[in-house]
Amino acid sequence: MIAISGLLASSLLGALLALPFIAALPVGAGWLGATVLLAASAFAVHRWMRLSKGETGAPGVEEKLAWTSLVITGVVSAYFVAYLLLNPHGNRVAMFGNIAILQIGWGIFCAWLRRADRGGSDERDRAIDARAYRYAYFGVIGYVGCLLWMTFTAWTVVGVRADTPADLALTNYALTNYALIGALLFGELINSFSRLQLYRNQRP
Repeated sequence: MIAISGLLASSLLGALLALPFIAALPVGAGWLGATVLLAASAFAVHRWMRLSKGETGAPGVEEKLAWTSLVITGVVSAYFVAYLLLNPHGNRVAMFGNIAILQIGWGIFCAWLRRADRGGSDERDRAIDARAYRYAYFGVIGYVGCLLWMTFTAWTVVGVRADTPADLALTNYALTNYALIGALLFGELINSFSRLQLYRNQRP
């Protein structure tokens, strides 16, 4: 339940970052989102430190990384989808630039978290990783199956127009790229969510 709440909150943040008035602000959506995520990360680190001092069963470094991965992937996924829907003819360079800023900020935080936490991964962590990646693999296979079904059936995309063969080719090229990015994000969401659920189920 906590993982679902975290995913919903991060998705809401990502969708808000895609709103047109955010793009009009002097500070870009990427920097604004990174600032909010860093503030949330500082609160989470403070909470984890209190748990490690006063309670048993505090999350290890791998579980912490799973939380950060779920949150950043939720933000990026929601921002990616919402931006394409709300700004079908928007600046794609700016969109991917904001995503890059969010990912770089997340990478720096993860590197600091792994360096600050002295505990490493153990057999339980590796077993959970293997199961989570297996779930993610089957999830991506299902995602690709849905794409293939959509490819061979009549379907349209809101906000996309192809008046000439050249426009149609460009549209198909763009949709293919977006679908591949979506597969990566979908797989990472399943992986992170599965890891958190497995950690929760195995917690004493």
